[in-house]
Amino acid sequence: MHAALVRCGFLDFVQSRRSAGCSRLFPELIAYRDRYTRNWSKFWGRFCDAHVTKSKTKTFHSFRQGVIRRLRNLEVNESMIKAIVGHVLKGTTSNYGRVKGKLFELRTLDHALQKLDYPGLDLQHIIDRQGWRNL
Repeated sequence: MHAALVRCGFLDFVQSRRSAGCSRLFPELIAYRDRYTRNWSKFWGRFCDAHVTKSKTKTFHSFRQGVIRRLRNLEVNESMIKAIVGHVLKGTTSNYGRVKGKLFELRTLDHALQKLDYPGLDLQHIIDRQGWRNL
């Protein structure tokens, strides 16, 4: 988990959900045909149109594309990027060297993830209002 999420109180949010007896992190998301992302994607599209941009090329999936692009620019290994964002590693060599099914140790992936930064992004307003607890 990126240190910025920890600073914003995300782990406290997770614990509050556990303490409330929630089996899912975001129980308010309602499944549509066994998928929880459809309604969120629709919400994001409306929010983005109203507050960010009306560009049809900017979707919620753009976050993943942006993370991949930023990690590449930070010279993170392509296989490691795939492991971080949940893409499948294909090819014979991706089957070698795995330990308990994992190609990379968690600390190696964490080291790469912590490189991720966005100069100028200020999250202080989230930290100041006690982060995720107020969502």
